[in-house]
Amino acid sequence: MPELAEAALMAREMSEATRKRPLRRMIFAGDRPFLRKIVPPPVQKAWRSFLDHPLEISSLGKRVYFGVQGSERRIGVHLGMSGRFGAGGPSPERRRHGFLILEWDGARFHYSDYRRFSRMKLSEGPMNHAIGGWDPKRGLHFNPATELKRTVAEVLGNFRRKPRISWLLDHGKITGVGNYMANDALGRLDLSPFEPAASLEEAVRILRECQKVAALIFRRRGELAGNLGFYEAGKVPRILYRGRPLYTRFKLPR
Repeated sequence: MPELAEAALMAREMSEATRKRPLRRMIFAGDRPFLRKIVPPPVQKAWRSFLDHPLEISSLGKRVYFGVQGSERRIGVHLGMSGRFGAGGPSPERRRHGFLILEWDGARFHYSDYRRFSRMKLSEGPMNHAIGGWDPKRGLHFNPATELKRTVAEVLGNFRRKPRISWLLDHGKITGVGNYMANDALGRLDLSPFEPAASLEEAVRILRECQKVAALIFRRRGELAGNLGFYEAGKVPRILYRGRPLYTRFKLPR
């Protein structure tokens, strides 16, 4: 499942491969009923309006954004469980899961989603409350603690009522935090996933640790194996918590 680091890596790869070159061609593909869900007709129209313009490509949280310089209107791609932008065209085995092909002079990228939970939507103005992202000017960037504190207080305020792991994953669409970021951050801080955060300061500290995990995986180009201390630790027991994979040394409360 793509998380903040994976979205940032996709945005960087596409931006660096296509910078200052206009979008020349696009192809909508895939099963029509799913195509209309993943790329609704108004979004298809917006994509067409981007033709012959260089695109500004960035990411925030689990979303990749496409826009034209000087306009606040963007297409936001929430990657869902398996959405992915890849170089070239889709492989033969993934062709029926491909829904969009974008072509520039000298560059070609495709979008595929075999689970088909991703969605593309129009976005204007402030984009979201993600804890970080990537853009061509700043590179990988993260919100400071003061901004995180405001986001937790105003948007993610149920941290005292939910177990830490539920709080993190329930707000993943907003923040960009997913399974491996949440589990590894809690393990690093030696905090039980099954108890609520004790304070606003602790909730912010957890999100700061999630940022560190994302920065590490971004530097490692998305490689999880060997870089996570808890999520994939072989000696740590695996538990399914509400259907989600959880690696932890803590036991479920009775």
